[in-house]
Amino acid sequence: MSRSARDQLTDIQTAIAKVYAYRPALRGEHSDMAVSAILREIGIIGEAVNALPEAVTAKRPEIAWRQIGAMRNFLIHEYFNIDEAVVEDVITNDLDPLTSAVTALLGIAAVE
Repeated sequence: MSRSARDQLTDIQTAIAKVYAYRPALRGEHSDMAVSAILREIGIIGEAVNALPEAVTAKRPEIAWRQIGAMRNFLIHEYFNIDEAVVEDVITNDLDPLTSAVTALLGIAAVE
């Protein structure tokens, strides 16, 4: 089933919000569950990014769209090599700029 770019961008936005919601649990009693939940949402972000047309991603060239998609592939195919520090780095350094870009893209009426 084909989904619109707007749907994909909304999926990214929702997944990012979930990552931020789960993040505090990384330091708690249920940290393993939080890591699993965060990895799932990062995978969803990557899958949604991979589905975006180049015409959409080209509007925000400062975002490393290919690397985001590649992270999804890494999480799926190299699940046994996941470094939690890298995941924390993604949350700390990459999600805010991605959130801003997605919000801006959703504000463009031509993104369908």
